[in-house]
Amino acid sequence: MNKKIISILVVFLITFLLFGCTSSSSDNTNTTTNNINNTTAQTKEYSIGESFTLGNIEYKVNSLDEYPALGSEYMNKIATDGATFYLIDLTMKNNGNKEESVLISNDVLLIDSQNREYKVDNTANMYAGQTGFETIGMIEKIPAGLSKTGVIVFEVPEGITGKLKIKPSFFSEEAYVKIE
Repeated sequence: MNKKIISILVVFLITFLLFGCTSSSSDNTNTTTNNINNTTAQTKEYSIGESFTLGNIEYKVNSLDEYPALGSEYMNKIATDGATFYLIDLTMKNNGNKEESVLISNDVLLIDSQNREYKVDNTANMYAGQTGFETIGMIEKIPAGLSKTGVIVFEVPEGITGKLKIKPSFFSEEAYVKIE
């Protein structure tokens, strides 16, 4: 008889916990959605040449140049038909007290006026280095108080306009730089 009562109590307790967790999870989802909406509302847009800070890193898009091919005459990468390479010269300064790692391949996207997204082309980035440009790697470690300047490369359709999106982490603010 005691085993039966204990079993009923255990089932009741498990049922209570499951329904309690489900209700709490739903409330958290709404809060998360509201936080995401608030974060989106706080995003800022800048122009080429303007500095802005996200976390401990100060960013500045210095320039945008367009190239149909990168590399040397022996080793090169030619843009796909109808495409071009956008070389974006970027400066990142660590204003924090310790070394910061910046994951360019995940932190930076180019979004065109039709909301198509383009990631950094790491292979084209390598060829830009062979062309003589100082490049920013996939992962950059920037010591406290120092800066890193270099280009990042995107292969995009010719003539697009849009925005460069910089978002250092999933939980951080994001900023946009107009690309025209």
